[in-house]
Amino acid sequence: MTEEWPTNPPEAPRDLFPRVEAYYRDDFADRGRAEDFDRWLAGAREHLRETASYGADPALLLHVLVCTAGRGVRRYANESPALRTLPKGQRAQLVGTLKFLRERGEPWLREVFGPAEGELARTFHRGC
Repeated sequence: MTEEWPTNPPEAPRDLFPRVEAYYRDDFADRGRAEDFDRWLAGAREHLRETASYGADPALLLHVLVCTAGRGVRRYANESPALRTLPKGQRAQLVGTLKFLRERGEPWLREVFGPAEGELARTFHRGC
C-alpha cells in the first residue's frame, strides 16, 4: 500500500496575490528589510491589483518586480552618461524616438531618407 502525498491543485487559487505578497514580506523580513518592502508595496499594491481587470496576473507581476529589483536590473538609459545629462523628459523622448525608428525598420527609413541615401538608412537603422 502506498501513501499518496497531497499535491498542488492543477490551477492556482483565484487570488494568489496575498500569498505571494506574504511570501516576499517574510523573505524581506528575514533579511531585515520588511519596512522597505511594506513602504515599496504600499505605493504599488492597488496598481498591481488593478492589472487583473486587464487580464494580467498581479501575483506574477509582483514576483517579476521583486526579482528584477532584487537582482539590480537597471535600464541602459539610466546608466548612459550621455543620456543621464539630459533632463528626464528629453531623455524619455530621445529613447522613445529611437525605439520608434527601430520598430519602423530599415525599409521605412530608406523611404524617409530618400533613394540616394539607402546606405545611410541601413547604417542608421543598425545604430538604433
